[in-house]
Amino acid sequence: MSPAGEFQLTLEDFRRLADTADGRIEVLKRKTEALAKENYSTKIAAVEYWKHSVVFLLYLEIGRESLKRLVPVPETIKKLAAEGKETLTAEEFRAIGALNEWLGL
Repeated sequence: MSPAGEFQLTLEDFRRLADTADGRIEVLKRKTEALAKENYSTKIAAVEYWKHSVVFLLYLEIGRESLKRLVPVPETIKKLAAEGKETLTAEEFRAIGALNEWLGL
């Protein structure tokens, strides 16, 4: 797998990066910065992989569902979990939002 390909994470892969949501985001930021120093086009590729990752798509799904139902994100997360669907935690959702902002998404 290419260095950029490491950003196409499953939820399990994402959770293995660090013990906390903020820690996971810091790992991804450091990797992104390292790729940008090496070759900016590799950083761009990494961001594209991220946008197609399970983690990013879950983030979008949760946000869309919350807006559609006009309910807070934590309530949507609880609903998805109760249905047995793979979901982020509220803390992961918040941290991923911060990463996306940092990436300019």
